[in-house]
Amino acid sequence: PGIGVWDAAPAVVVCHPTGGQRYAFITTRGGDTPVVTVWNEAGLTFTSHTRFHREVGFDGATVVDLVHGLAMQAETLADVERLLRARASASTWGLAVSSWREGTARSFELHRGGVAVVAPRPGEDHLIVANRYRDPAMAAGEVTATPAWALHSDRRELRLAALIAQARRAGGADVDALVAMLTDRCDPDAPTVPRQLGAVLAQPCQVHSVVVEPARNQVTLGAAAAPVGDGAWTTLTLAWDGVPGAWELGAAIPAAAGIAVAPGPTRPRA
Repeated sequence: PGIGVWDAAPAVVVCHPTGGQRYAFITTRGGDTPVVTVWNEAGLTFTSHTRFHREVGFDGATVVDLVHGLAMQAETLADVERLLRARASASTWGLAVSSWREGTARSFELHRGGVAVVAPRPGEDHLIVANRYRDPAMAAGEVTATPAWALHSDRRELRLAALIAQARRAGGADVDALVAMLTDRCDPDAPTVPRQLGAVLAQPCQVHSVVVEPARNQVTLGAAAAPVGDGAWTTLTLAWDGVPGAWELGAAIPAAAGIAVAPGPTRPRA
């Protein structure tokens, strides 16, 4: 949502809840929306991915409430599954959750009727989550609205898988390499032709692009006008015990805030 709104005032919010663990999320100024990129002090990182399914309702929890609860209470992937099964979702989502302490990830596929858990394929050390249900029972009731939705999602998965394989051959991917993946504009059917539209990872409407390093409590995010990945990136290193307050980038930030700011990689605008 919101070219000219979300990307106009990106914000990092650190929550110190009563009776739960601390967590942080990327949003826009004034938005209580811990649903796009969230991480907590237990080392879990949550990202939310739109799904469409026939099983919807008006008597379950919204995704904002679900992820607030998960970030505050979950310490392991098993905790995430337990909490999701105990609280029905009103709507249709995929929650990609990685655990750096456990060294793995899961995709939790939701609709009003239940939860499915998708794990990395045998032998794979990564999990790609886009915008389609992958559990067979969930996929049976999926609604894609238009063939383009399915085509774009599937091809973005294919392209990202190819980039991950390429990084593995090169010995791994650092933050700069991950940023390059998020700003990639090649369709897997024509990998030598950069495209501005279509089944590519970077989209003109991209208002949110983030790399999280939970082990370091560090986040690198696009901080420019949409498509955000094409402009300046900023790296923030946070301390969980920083004092309460609000600060603007570019202004003096007190040491007690526990926020270190550094420039991230710069991607040339296409």
